[in-house]
Formats: sequence, C-alpha cells, structure tokens
Amino acid sequence: MRRSFLAVAAGLFLFQLLFFPPGNLVSAHELVSRNNLLGQISRDSDIVAFNTSNSKFHALTCMWAERCTVHCINITRKEAHKRGGIPCKVCGGGE
Repeated sequence: MRRSFLAVAAGLFLFQLLFFPPGNLVSAHELVSRNNLLGQISRDSDIVAFNTSNSKFHALTCMWAERCTVHCINITRKEAHKRGGIPCKVCGGGE
C-alpha cells in the first residue's frame, strides 16, 4: 500500500513538472479535482451502443454491443441517460 501511494505521488509530481511551468505548480488535491472533472466530461461524451428496444446501453467493446445489430444506435452516454437508459450488467455501460 505504501509503495503504491509513493508511486502515485511521484507520478503526480512528474506530471506537474511536465505539464505545468514551475511557477504554477498546483497541489495534488487540485490536480486530482481537475482530472475528476475532466474525466466526468469525457465520460458523458463517450459513445455507447444504445439498444432502442430495451433501453440498455453498452460500451462499444462489450460482447452484447457487438451482438446487437438491429435495435442499437451509437449515441453519447449523456444522451443514453436522457433517454432513460440502463447500463449493461456486464460492462456497466462503459462507466
């Protein structure tokens, strides 16, 4: 556990050095908050396979998405939620 914490801390430090000028270093907490926000934005805009007959949505790599040919359309995850979509029990809808 301690090694993984140190590896994450070192990774965050290196990430800051690479992507932020030395005068603008941010705290690890702020960096994680930014990444969480960016991750949420990217998850909402991810494309999923939405089954129009049962309202389930799947990650595009899910075996059920690959088998769905007639009633599936590719839409964003946000749109699938708007349509009342239910995440797949196998892949979790790619979330």
